[in-house]
Amino acid sequence: MTTLLFPWNAGPALFEVIRGWQGSSPCELPDEATGEAGQIRFAAGAWDGILGHHVSGLDEQEEARLIDRLIAALNRLIARDDDASRVHLYEQLQGESLIRHIDLFLRELTEQDKVGPAEVRPHALWLIRHAAHRNPLKFGLALLGVSGAPDDIEDLRTLAGHDEFTLYAAVAAANLVEDPVEEWWSMAQRVNGWGKVHLVERLCQRAEDNDPLRAWLIRSGCANEVMPEYLALDCAMAGGLAQQLAVPDPDDDLLDGAAVIVVALLSPYTPGGTIDSYPEAVEAIQSLMDHLEQRCDSLPRLSVVQQLGVWLVGSEDDWEDRAEAGWTEAIREELSDQAQRVLDRPHWRERIREAFAIDAQRNLAWDLSLALGIDLWDDAFAQLRRSPQNAWLYSILGVGDDPDRLRRVVAFAERSLSWEPIATGPGDLLGIGPEFELHACLDALLQHMQRPGVFSIPIVAAALRSPVVRNRHLVAAALEAHLGQLHQPAIRAALALTLDDEVNEELRQKWQTLIDQTITEEDDLLDE
Repeated sequence: MTTLLFPWNAGPALFEVIRGWQGSSPCELPDEATGEAGQIRFAAGAWDGILGHHVSGLDEQEEARLIDRLIAALNRLIARDDDASRVHLYEQLQGESLIRHIDLFLRELTEQDKVGPAEVRPHALWLIRHAAHRNPLKFGLALLGVSGAPDDIEDLRTLAGHDEFTLYAAVAAANLVEDPVEEWWSMAQRVNGWGKVHLVERLCQRAEDNDPLRAWLIRSGCANEVMPEYLALDCAMAGGLAQQLAVPDPDDDLLDGAAVIVVALLSPYTPGGTIDSYPEAVEAIQSLMDHLEQRCDSLPRLSVVQQLGVWLVGSEDDWEDRAEAGWTEAIREELSDQAQRVLDRPHWRERIREAFAIDAQRNLAWDLSLALGIDLWDDAFAQLRRSPQNAWLYSILGVGDDPDRLRRVVAFAERSLSWEPIATGPGDLLGIGPEFELHACLDALLQHMQRPGVFSIPIVAAALRSPVVRNRHLVAAALEAHLGQLHQPAIRAALALTLDDEVNEELRQKWQTLIDQTITEEDDLLDE
């Protein structure tokens, strides 16, 4: 067998890639499947996180067969310790994520008496150090958790710094140290994606008598790049949110960390539990609002007050259900009054306008301008003149019911952007990524063109030939809203051409329907 047949030689060892990573930018793993441009890619650890939080396990018989195959392959490798056996196991590990059946595998492995930790550890370490693919490396981490020694903790710390492997390294570390809390806590401060979600969930289960950890959970535990909603209720409960906010003068980290938790709990789509699941919600929000009324000195804090104010209005049915939890009308009214007093402060208008000119604060400033009734449309259009290929600006400039403003935006795009590069012919691209910024601009413009009196023949004709399927669905909706434009020669030509080479059957039927409708209308005109 030549080395070319060894699957771990397909690329660099992932362990070395991560060990050499400086952490200043995302660490792209070299085994990432290369799809077509614009296709969705999962963030590090996302697939394991989704499977672990939202997807049920395999069929029991199918899972049992898979576990049996893996144990047999591992036993064969231990018995023979040759490359053929190593390839056999490695190839079986290059399939789907291990997250749904790793616990059962480890239980079966530890309950059998054919091999012990001393026989397993060398192969676990080999996989960790040599695997060029993530699943074999994760398997090595799982094996090390049941066979490793304290000396292996440094390898686990290295891999825990990458969200793709944090969960596996954390579980393995728990088996190698007497108390994993300090180790997990250290790991959690080095990641900000799914790895942090997994670690904080575990830390919350062990925080009861650890005051420094409880303080950290409120200040820093909830914020993450996946969804703070995954961790908000756990952090509130384990960290003692209401008790920590009850102090007379909380530090800024406590105030802002608590705000992250409360805002996440207000979301009706909180996978970890909503505000109604937190028994001390009344006390926590009262304290938070008291502090914010005195110390609302930034747009992020103003946004928290505004979101609380919106939530306090809510549906009366919801508030009837909350009455038993202590949400009296008097409390609601007082909190609403506090929020309104903060929002009504006159200096916010200028603060928000100034912030809109700063890239880092622009999105937040725009959202607050809508909530507070501040018209920044002219400011946004001036920015569009300076950045004519900014999809977000095209999107927000469609807010409101002023058709003249919409027509100005569409006319600007028509004369300022080159649409020919888009018209390369139908494809099935998702159109995601910086290289599809022009297609994203097109999305926003086509949505505006679904309104009466807003239309651009050149833009629509180009969109009909876009390789991004989302663009073509949106242009179909725009044409259905402006059937009178189907007679335009440029649109008729693009429609006929696209009908011939359309790759999406649903869209092909839409093009045929539009063409048939045009022919019918022409026949009716001739009859008249």
